[in-house]
Amino acid sequence: MADLIARNGDLFREGDPQGWTYEEYILSGENGEAVKIPPPGPGGLSLSAQVICASGTGKVQTTLDTAAKIDAETALWDDWEGGDVTGTVTDSLISSVTGIRGVSVSGAITFKLAI
Repeated sequence: MADLIARNGDLFREGDPQGWTYEEYILSGENGEAVKIPPPGPGGLSLSAQVICASGTGKVQTTLDTAAKIDAETALWDDWEGGDVTGTVTDSLISSVTGIRGVSVSGAITFKLAI
């Protein structure tokens, strides 16, 4: 599983030995760090994302653009189906996306990702 997920070109693994996790605190009006996801093979990859908005609004965005475009900050990002959310929202996606990030629309948020 060491090649499932990379951030800034480095592989990472936290906590759960059964999978990969990522957590980021995002300030009001900011885009979170893009988490690059290498191709998973046939059938896609199951991603679970959670946005925790204590006093604001946030959303999850994904891209199908190349790692080079993600690095150059020219990737086209699409809002996840749930759009802008408040409170705590968790959702899952089975897809072959190449990148995912949390976005604070207003107020600080926490973005969590599990693969």
